[in-house]
Order: sequence, then C-alpha cells, then structure tokens
Amino acid sequence: MNDEQNRLREAKAEINALFQNRYRVVAPIGRGGMGEVYLVVSNDQLRLQRAVKIIHKGDHAKLNAFDEVEALRKLDNPGVPHIIEIKQNDNAFFIVQEYVRGKSFQIIVKENGKVPEETVLLWMQNVAQIMDDVHSQGFLHLDVKPDNIMIQENGKAKLIDFGVAQNLEHRAAGSRGLFGSRYYTAPERLRGEPNDFRTDVFGYGATFYFLVLGERPLEIKANDEAPIIMMKRKLEAVQSPVIRFILQNCISFNPDRRYQKFSDIYADILQKDLYNQAVLNEERKRKSRWYGIIAMFAAGAVLMSAGAFQMHTARSRTYDSLISQGETYMADSNLKKAKHCYQQAIKLKKSEPAGYQGLYETYTANGAYTKVIQGIEELFSSKPAMRDSAELYYLLGNAYYENGDYDRAEYNLKKADDLEPSLEEHLVLGLTYCAQGRYEKAQQVIQKMRRDGNNTDGADYLSGQISERQGYQSDAVSDYKQVISETKDHALKQRAILSLADLYRKRKSFDDEIQMLETAQSEDAFANNIPIREKLGEAYYYAAENGGAAYYQKAIAQYRQLIESGFSSVQTYRNLAICYQKAGRYSQADATLDQMTAAYPDDYTGYMQRCFLILEEEEHRDPDQRNYAAFASNYRTMMHKAGDAASTDSEIAVLESRYEELQEKGWL
Repeated sequence: MNDEQNRLREAKAEINALFQNRYRVVAPIGRGGMGEVYLVVSNDQLRLQRAVKIIHKGDHAKLNAFDEVEALRKLDNPGVPHIIEIKQNDNAFFIVQEYVRGKSFQIIVKENGKVPEETVLLWMQNVAQIMDDVHSQGFLHLDVKPDNIMIQENGKAKLIDFGVAQNLEHRAAGSRGLFGSRYYTAPERLRGEPNDFRTDVFGYGATFYFLVLGERPLEIKANDEAPIIMMKRKLEAVQSPVIRFILQNCISFNPDRRYQKFSDIYADILQKDLYNQAVLNEERKRKSRWYGIIAMFAAGAVLMSAGAFQMHTARSRTYDSLISQGETYMADSNLKKAKHCYQQAIKLKKSEPAGYQGLYETYTANGAYTKVIQGIEELFSSKPAMRDSAELYYLLGNAYYENGDYDRAEYNLKKADDLEPSLEEHLVLGLTYCAQGRYEKAQQVIQKMRRDGNNTDGADYLSGQISERQGYQSDAVSDYKQVISETKDHALKQRAILSLADLYRKRKSFDDEIQMLETAQSEDAFANNIPIREKLGEAYYYAAENGGAAYYQKAIAQYRQLIESGFSSVQTYRNLAICYQKAGRYSQADATLDQMTAAYPDDYTGYMQRCFLILEEEEHRDPDQRNYAAFASNYRTMMHKAGDAASTDSEIAVLESRYEELQEKGWL
C-alpha cells in the first residue's frame, strides 16, 4: 500500500471518528501546503456532497491561519463556500464546507487558452461583487489567484480557499507569512507590510491579466517595479479600453495608485460600454487630419470631462435599474434577489435613500424587525440627511410596533406622517393605539380612513384587531376574512392572513388555520412568501402535537424550504430540528443542529436543543448502554454561551435539574 492510500485510509478513520460516521469519504480532491481536501457524502437520506478540508497542526504559521476560520463561519455570501461545521483532534483541524462543482480559472485557461474579453468581464464583474461583500463583512482573502476562483455549472463564480484569509480586526504586518503565489501577491505583502483591501485588488488584477492574456503574470518583486511595468506594456494587446483601464489601476506597484475598493471596479465594469465608446471617439478624433496639435493636447482633458459625465450618467441609470429590478423581485416575493439588487444600488449611491428603503422592506417582509431597527437607527445616526425620508421612518415605526415597543412606534410613525402622510402610516399608527389599549384613538383612525374613502380595507383590518383584543373573536374572524377576500393591497392581505392564522391557533382550530394558509400559499402572490411559509410550518407542528403525527413531515418540508431560501433564522433551524426529533429522525435532527451551530456559533439554543435530543436518544437505549458524555459536553457549552440568560431561561432550568439528577445517579 503506497503513501497516498495510507493517508486516505487514515483520513477516513479520522473523519468517521470525529463526525460519528455521519459522512462517507468518496475521494481526495485536493492537496496543498496546508493540508488536503476530501469529497464526502452525508450518510442521511439527503446524501449531500460536502468537502472536508484537513489542516494539519504542528506549524505555527498554519495555526495562525486557522485562527480566522471560526470568524469565517459568519461570512455570508453565495459566492463563498458555506462552512458547515469544524472539529479537531490532536493532529489536525477538520472543516466541513459546501462542495463546489465547476472548474477553476487555472484549469479553464489550461484547457482553452485565453478567455474572450466579454466573458472575462462578466466573470470578473461577479468576482468584484463577491470581493466587495467579503471586504464589507470585515475579511481579506489574501490569496486571490486563478486556482482559488471557480466557475460553477450555473456560470457563477465561487471564491474558494480562505486558508490564508484574515479578519481585518486582527491584521498586522507579516502576521501570516507568505502562503500566496509570488505571481499574484502584492509587492507590499512581500515586504511584510500590513494588508488591506488593496492587497486583494492586486491579486484580482493579476488574475484578470491571466484570463485575458492567457499567460501567467511575471514574478512580482518586493522592491522592484520592473515586472509590473513590463506587464502593463503587454496590456496593449487587450482590445477593450475598459479592461486596460481596470488592469492599469489594479496592478500598480504603489497601492495608493490602485482601486481603493471593489465597488469602484464593479461600477466601472457596469459602465464599460459608455467608457469604451468615449475612448473610441477620442481615438477617432486623434486620427482625423482636421485636428491640429492643440486639439491633440486637449484630448486628454476632453476625454476626462466627457467620460466623467458619461460615467456619472451611467451610474445613475444603473442605480435606477437596480431599484426597479428590486421592486419587481419584491412583487414576486423573491426577497433574496430583491435584497441583492438593493445592496448593489446602495454601493453605487450611498447618499440616496431608495436603496436603503428597498433593503429594509426586504427585512420587513421577512419579519427581521430587529435588523430593520438596528439598520435604520444606525443610518439616521451616520447619515442625518436620511431623516428626510418618510418611508424610512415608517419602516422603523412598523418594526418597533412588530417588536412590541409601542411608544417608539408611535414616535416614528408620527414623524413619517409629518413628512409625508400615507395610508400605511395611518394603519400602523392605528394598530399601535390598539396595542396600547387606546381604542378611542384607534377608532378615530378608522373613522378617518372611512371618511377619506381610500383605505376602507385598512379600516376593516383595524376593526378586526380591536374586536380581537376586546374579546369579540367571531367579529374579528369576519373582519379578517373580508379583508382577505376583497383587498388588492398585498401587504394588507398578508397582515390579515397572519392575524387570522394566529386567531385560529388561539382557538385550537388547527384544521381551519392550515386550510387557510395552504390556500394562501397556493396563490402566486404568496407562493414564496417567507412569513406565511413560517406560519404554515408552525401550524403543521401544532397540529402534529395535537394528534396528527403525519403533519411533522409537512412541517419539515416548510422549514427546509425556508432554510434553502436563505432567509432562515435561529428559530427556523431549531424548529426543523425539533420536528425531526418528534418524528424520530434523530440523525437528521443532529445534522440540522450542526448546521444551526455553524450558522449561529454564538447562540446557545442549538446546544440546548442538542441536550434535549441526546436525553431522548439515551432514554431509548437499555440502561447499561447509555452514555451521557455528549450531553455533559453540550450542556457545558450551552451554559458558557448563555451567560446571564442561563438564569432566566426556563428550558435551561429543566436541563440544570436533569444534569444534577444524572450526577446524583452516577451517570456523570
């Protein structure tokens, strides 16, 4: 048996032991200076393919590189492989992450030669988006090169191998040593100077150079600009003016002369057609025999002023287009794509309110009210001009209302009304009065709505809220049903559906709740609606708890779709794990909790739920086969992460009692 076969056998044994046979090793798929990577398949019914990266211990520099992996678990971008879980033994760290199907830039050029310029622009626009988001979340990659960027089967780029990555909070000169290739590494990094955004800009530019010319960059020197000067001369072979411009400003020897952030690169690629045309127009003028020497000297200034105007106009058009696309996606309940459009719009124009309004509308539609509050309050603090936006005040007031802070809700809704009165503000202000028990004020809002005649549906909904809070449930049901059947207002209809679902649940009318929510979900407008899907998952769960065990499977389907949509929460993962546990599918419950703790490493509830899961599993074993070591380990982690919450959480109190009982009986 050769060394590779021996190592494969050892890796299989280590992975099986650490992950309790939850993964089957298929084959090695990569090996480098820091370790190796294996393709694995999960042993549950889903048979999910994952990559397990093994980083060997023993090298101080390698251990330093691993320090950032825990932080990288929080990195949220579809262009970066998702880290699912991390474990370690005495010899190595084991990182389970998303398996990426596709080919690296290195392989693509090796197989096909240089890539057509239009294709390169599309790919590198995608990479610029990814890098900008990675930087905005506080990370540097520090090893951007063709081997570390893959094009997936869907044509989208994926930035891989964050083994050298660095958290901006921890960066220091020379703190990582040199893992990257000298052909793609910025000169200042070779000199051991501090890393920043521009370090990654250089690697991006060198990779761009490799794709468009089909040849490796020259070896970069720490204190010699000559290789970079020679590389820039070779750019004359590139046809696209915007590519030449971008590369000139990415691979400069002096980092101060490079792009300072990836959002500027992204914006310039978006405006490539206008930029290219401006350059071509100037080239034609220079060739014209009617242009004299003075005109030729002035050409640079003409190009800069005309180009700057055209780039500004293009940026405005792109911004407006992104806002429009976001609104279209919102109308289709595609919150993930809408959110992406609004985030890109904000990067183009940080001082315009429309992008922020759209972004916080996506969070509102997803029920992420705390994010809305934190985001808008911070925005008002950092950009006082945003306080002129009635829409932002409305979204903030609505979020406070949904979170039960009615005084702040009233304050912000009145601010919105002062700036620009709207039907939505009046409705939520009426709901706030209702929640405060100020029914007379709420009735005044209803009277105004009916008198104005432009929001009778909103008046009916508010009337239903008052009836429900005063104990007239039948009247409330009637009002909600009327709104659902008659209103053309998508947001108001959603409110009525969710309120009626809650009312049915209070009355334990689970069949009525499920039927109503399933009917809503069957409509195109609500087919992918996150709050309704979440509410339906809860309805299935409660129906299962009240005797309909088959409903667990339906609840599982809803929660899985929520997670796959990218708009899940801590509670979504926990609900899914609980449903698996209730259905007796313990391995799937355990795998879900692994995903939960990977996605939310600072939250204690995943460890708490695993404690309950382990207790139930052990109680199904014969007494002489029981082992509570895993329970004790998760219990200690839970208590550490819970902090002060441990003294107030009733579920922790149950586990504390169980822990003491197991100690008394000698199990621990």
